[in-house]
Amino acid sequence: MTAMSASFFCLSVRTGAYLSIAWSVVYTTFQVAYAAIQMDKLGNNSNESASTYPSVLIPGGWDGDVLHHVHLLLLAVYLTVLISCLALILGILTNNPILFLPWLGTTVLATGVEAGLDGWILYRASFTPVTAFIFTFEFFFLLLQVYTVYCTVHLYTQTGLAGQGGDRELQFIKLQNVARNEKLEKSDVKLGKIVRKSSLSRIVEEGSFQ
Repeated sequence: MTAMSASFFCLSVRTGAYLSIAWSVVYTTFQVAYAAIQMDKLGNNSNESASTYPSVLIPGGWDGDVLHHVHLLLLAVYLTVLISCLALILGILTNNPILFLPWLGTTVLATGVEAGLDGWILYRASFTPVTAFIFTFEFFFLLLQVYTVYCTVHLYTQTGLAGQGGDRELQFIKLQNVARNEKLEKSDVKLGKIVRKSSLSRIVEEGSFQ
């Protein structure tokens, strides 16, 4: 795939990047909203005597403090991803690969945090059909996250190479202009020498005739 229009799983690289942004915005907005709602519920129930919350995954339920810190972590991480989506959109529109980096960094961080939490929950979960169903969906969501990162990294590489190619082409044009100017200067010098020699020969001839 040597051009920006090259196919990328039946899509162009740029189209794949736009789809990645759309998925990232939708998924991240859902995560932010869900974490905010859960933290609000935990805040409203903070005065109650119950310190654990029921869960279909973890036998015995969630500890209240642990659940609060988990949702706080997810809220902070996915909020930064949502903000960095604006930089990614601007970077794609302006072909500026530097603006890709905030989204790539935060998305990789969010995917790593989510995968770590999944592993932590899976280690403590009871294996039931419901657990298998939930983690199957979660696995596909993680794969989509990895795909969006891979697609955006590919566009980042393409955009960076295109920029470097443009710089090289500009340098090549400058070198061509310098070489052309040097040739013109040399030709002018040679022409001047020829003119001077012809002038001297005419002067000598005129002197001999006299």
